[in-house]
Amino acid sequence: MPDPSTSHTPASSSPTASGKSPAPARSFPPLPIITSPLSPVEVANTLDAAARRGKLPGFHKGPQQTRRTPSPDIAFHITDFGTPCESVMDAYAQPRGSGCELSFSLRLKPLIPWLFTVVSILTVWPGIWLTDSMLTAYFPAYATLAVQTWMWYLPLTVPFVPLGTWQVVRKSRSTAHAEALDLINKIQKLTNPEPPAHPEPPR
Repeated sequence: MPDPSTSHTPASSSPTASGKSPAPARSFPPLPIITSPLSPVEVANTLDAAARRGKLPGFHKGPQQTRRTPSPDIAFHITDFGTPCESVMDAYAQPRGSGCELSFSLRLKPLIPWLFTVVSILTVWPGIWLTDSMLTAYFPAYATLAVQTWMWYLPLTVPFVPLGTWQVVRKSRSTAHAEALDLINKIQKLTNPEPPAHPEPPR
């Protein structure tokens, strides 16, 4: 089973202040890097204000508190997007002159993929009992066979558990990547305020 907690679509390899670069993407193109005339603190405050107005749901300042070793370069993170399993997007802010550069990485919340795997495994044995009961009830001669139900049922079902988990994880990563692009586009618009329009000079 792929580790759902690992980052799966980091931004282009832009080194962070700590000298570390996000791991290269495996299946999806890297997320875009955007710039803003605002400082990292101003970006976080601006997006926090937008989130309070309902324009950026799932926004949180700083790194996620559940991470074991959060990077000090994470300015904010956004949660609860992507299906069927939700993802988290971390934003890394690097000062660039008077503004900053924002890069992003994605990772799945690991709870649901693991629950899916555990439930899939636990439902295998009840399936053996149900199948054995049905075959015995409808075909009494089945009980006299030397081959027991679990001998052929397990090889037909167990190999599909990791396959099902892989499909769920891959679909979740695909939807999260698509939604992350929309979120980044929204972040770019919110952190790049347009200059006020100048009135046309009188003719």
